[in-house]
Amino acid sequence: MPLTVAEIAAKIGATVEGDGATKLNGVSTFEQAGPGDLVFAQSPRYGERAARSRAGAVIAPPGAEIPGKTVLRHLYPKAAFARAIAALLPPVRPAPGVHPSASVAPGVQLGREVHVGALASVGAGARIGDRTVLHAGVIVGEGAKIGADCTLEPRSVVYPGCTLGDRVFLKAGAIIGAAGFGFVQEGEIPGEDDLEPGQEVLDYRRYFQREGPHIRVPQVGTVILGDDVEIGANSCVDRGTLGPTVIGRGTKVDNLTQIAHNVVIGEHCLVASLTGLSGSTSLGSHVTIGGHVGIAEGAQIGDRVLVAAKAGISTGKKLPPGTGWVGIPARPGEKGLRILAASTAVPTIAETVKRLRVRVAALEKALAGGARVEKK
Repeated sequence: MPLTVAEIAAKIGATVEGDGATKLNGVSTFEQAGPGDLVFAQSPRYGERAARSRAGAVIAPPGAEIPGKTVLRHLYPKAAFARAIAALLPPVRPAPGVHPSASVAPGVQLGREVHVGALASVGAGARIGDRTVLHAGVIVGEGAKIGADCTLEPRSVVYPGCTLGDRVFLKAGAIIGAAGFGFVQEGEIPGEDDLEPGQEVLDYRRYFQREGPHIRVPQVGTVILGDDVEIGANSCVDRGTLGPTVIGRGTKVDNLTQIAHNVVIGEHCLVASLTGLSGSTSLGSHVTIGGHVGIAEGAQIGDRVLVAAKAGISTGKKLPPGTGWVGIPARPGEKGLRILAASTAVPTIAETVKRLRVRVAALEKALAGGARVEKK
């Protein structure tokens, strides 16, 4: 909806330089903006591009010179722009009510202004908080508890007994509370007969399968998602084997991510796409996990740790708070970066070693024969 620059500034905490009465109704890029659009300059170096644009106003940091434009000054322009988008282009909320094709079991508690979309299903004893939206095809299991102002996009699933806080956002296809990957075997581990009595298999052989069949371990725990948690499309959060799998307040999980049974994630973490967290892994708060990271069982990640994309964290590894990790296996930031940089020189090193071997062999042959070695 159209807002004046002054109204937007009040909503995002910015100060206005120029015409606060200018009306805006959208957002855009520098190249595509028109007089009714708002743009943002992330840093002063974008000032010239912002000035050349046709935008009606610009969000910019202190020090950015943008002559001829109405400017909303904010110390963090990108965050301010995000809030401005929400103000100018609020999401369309479906009308409250239950679609005729939806199934709502007896004993369900629906809060005020709840929307239950077409072919959605809500199991007996579930509780849905005020203003929560269940889009088409959503399934909420028996006894599940969903807080207020949540959004569950199409075909997302909340299994029985799981708990979601307020303002939780499940993108399409997110699965909360499916059974964890828990199996055991009877029988001996290959290689055990080579050990002394009481000696443990400490090498890779302990991961060999035993001779017996796989026996499913019933997963009787649950999942608890804190307030303001977001789970990406087609991501899975498995229920705990006994206790809960927990994701703390404000944590955001990207698409196509696997969070296994009994994982505990702290508050305000970021977990990027294609990451896998194995069972009983724990993350502190404000942890950042890059895309395609693999974290093995029982690893413990401290507060404000950064794990770079594609890094691998080994079983039981403990990462101290405030550290950065790179590579497979993951190593502390600076060391990991040096190793990665050095790896590009491996072909040259290999060729050098090959030549040195030839020279050493020639030297050894010459010395053995008492001949004079000519310098090449």
